[in-house]
Amino acid sequence: MSEIILTLLGGTGIGMLLQTVVQHFLNKSTKQENRCFEERKEAYAAFLESLRRFQANPDIAESHAQLLYCANRVQLVCSDSVFLLLEELRKTSHKSLFGQTTTDTLIVAMRSDLGVSR
Repeated sequence: MSEIILTLLGGTGIGMLLQTVVQHFLNKSTKQENRCFEERKEAYAAFLESLRRFQANPDIAESHAQLLYCANRVQLVCSDSVFLLLEELRKTSHKSLFGQTTTDTLIVAMRSDLGVSR
């Protein structure tokens, strides 16, 4: 529908200018959405990888530090539901951090945040 209107307006000089401005803003919006999706996807992937390493070696301080760093990065780009889950998980003890049920819940929230469905 918007393409028809833009085409009709494109017949005049003002219409052509208007068409260019509208296309610019549509392209900018699409690029911004794509960038946001990529940032979330990368942050979530890094977090899940650090979580896997932490679960394999919970007594190594470096794996715990990396997990906390990645959790902070996720909180910069995540939805409210993922943010609340991470906050809840931070309140748990270091040794019991991220059981399988909690991890599954977090993954479901991340998938939903990315718009990925099964």
